[in-house]
Amino acid sequence: MLTASVLFCVLTTPPKMKVFIDPNLGLKFNHPALWDVKTQKKKTLITVPVGKDRRAATIELLDMTFFESTDQWQTYQREAVQGSGRTLDRQWQEDLMGVPLLLTQTRTRDRAGAERVSLTGLLYSRTNHKLFFRLATNPAVFPDVDAQWRTVMLSLATIDGEALLPEIPGRTPAAEPVKNPKANKPISVPLEQSPDRPRKTVVFSNDPNKLPAKRPRDTQAVETSAGGAQLWLFVPQAWTLEVEGDGFALRHPQWPSTITLEPLSVLDSAKPADKLTKMSGSTIGEFKTIDRREDRKPFTSSAGALVNVVTRLGSLESGAVVELLATGERGDTYWAVRSRVATAALTKEQQKLWESLLQGLLLEPRT
Repeated sequence: MLTASVLFCVLTTPPKMKVFIDPNLGLKFNHPALWDVKTQKKKTLITVPVGKDRRAATIELLDMTFFESTDQWQTYQREAVQGSGRTLDRQWQEDLMGVPLLLTQTRTRDRAGAERVSLTGLLYSRTNHKLFFRLATNPAVFPDVDAQWRTVMLSLATIDGEALLPEIPGRTPAAEPVKNPKANKPISVPLEQSPDRPRKTVVFSNDPNKLPAKRPRDTQAVETSAGGAQLWLFVPQAWTLEVEGDGFALRHPQWPSTITLEPLSVLDSAKPADKLTKMSGSTIGEFKTIDRREDRKPFTSSAGALVNVVTRLGSLESGAVVELLATGERGDTYWAVRSRVATAALTKEQQKLWESLLQGLLLEPRT
């Protein structure tokens, strides 16, 4: 026996849905996943199950071209009914999406003598391609099928999100470009696979402020400040920090010297590019020779900072050195680092250690 809570869950679980999209009509709607949708050359055929009858009703969808008045459409429908020997039950007009929906209900008998009910409708929109449907079933299940179809029609929407307008009788349609039949073929897919659903926006930019900051793994947080703001300085765990003046001295067992770091802000200090130029110019006189200078292309680090790096290889009175200078900006704040290594070139291990430090440094507001 089902408990009350389980029974409530069963009764309120919504049916699985799909979305039908017709690029030619520019329309889409949601429908039960149990409905069988087949796209044919000139129409779409939907089979609607009711109870144990898996083929209780059919709904045909067609692309209709019509620019005359609503009265003329209904006249054509009456004449078609009379000419085919069907019985006209009624004709009427409703409103759907702000435009007239022209409806005609008829009855007839099939070859076996069974009675059939048919409901047709034209969405009288100001478009070159109008939605026309024809629903056919037996009288016993017609109320059920009609109710299901009306519920589905309530989900009808334009693919581009624009509102529909009523047709202007006698309007001359504008010429249309030739369309690719395959690209405009109607489809029915699960809601989550809908190709026209909103997508996540991917931004390609060199500006890290348009991307979220991300504290890298295995970092330590140190309180600091710059430009009057209280900040967190995130530094990879493997490095030790000591306060040195207004900044810090960073050391690592595998790094042969000290790296100095300054937390700065454009609110009371130079811009990062000017700071890097100043850092580079302040020590150039100490070099006997400069063999090579490398200005790396700016990049966004794993932490979300825009990093600029200058590497200078040369020699001092004491011998060969590699001087490394870098800044990493985000928002109004940035860090500036400097180091010298007594060697003609960094080893691969030292290069990886320097790179991991640049990727992991981050200044963030302390809130």
